[in-house]
Amino acid sequence: MDKPLRVLMVFMLVLCVLTSVMIPVSAETEEVAPVSHTVVYHADGSWDEIEIVVFPGIKGTDQITGSKTNKHYSSSNQLIWKVTLTGTFQYNGTTSVCANAYTTVNLYQSGWTVISENTTHSGNTAHSVVTLGMYVGGALMTAGYSNLSLSCDKNGNLS
Repeated sequence: MDKPLRVLMVFMLVLCVLTSVMIPVSAETEEVAPVSHTVVYHADGSWDEIEIVVFPGIKGTDQITGSKTNKHYSSSNQLIWKVTLTGTFQYNGTTSVCANAYTTVNLYQSGWTVISENTTHSGNTAHSVVTLGMYVGGALMTAGYSNLSLSCDKNGNLS
């Protein structure tokens, strides 16, 4: 075997071994874990399922990303809409701050639309207010509302 080819093969083998050893240590991640799950029933028979989820991240860092989702169901248990507030927080054991936040809205029934959406973040809290409407006889009527807040404490716990 040619010497340059042999050197290249040894180099590639060493690189593969180092990569396989380094990746599990450096990319150790947390599992996706629901932090909380709540169901709220309304007088008209409809209901909301609200859940907070923590996204996978590198363990040992001082940053966490998670979301709070409000799924709204009809009285016949059909998913109508879903609003998700996602926030990225930085924490250090003493304080925490929301670095970024955004809202996504998914509509699952025809006739529904987003009337307004506003996402803000201040201090250690992200906040989202969404007003949803439904067309009835050609007229747009307010028919749904989502008001979500997602906070992070000084130790990186979301609530």
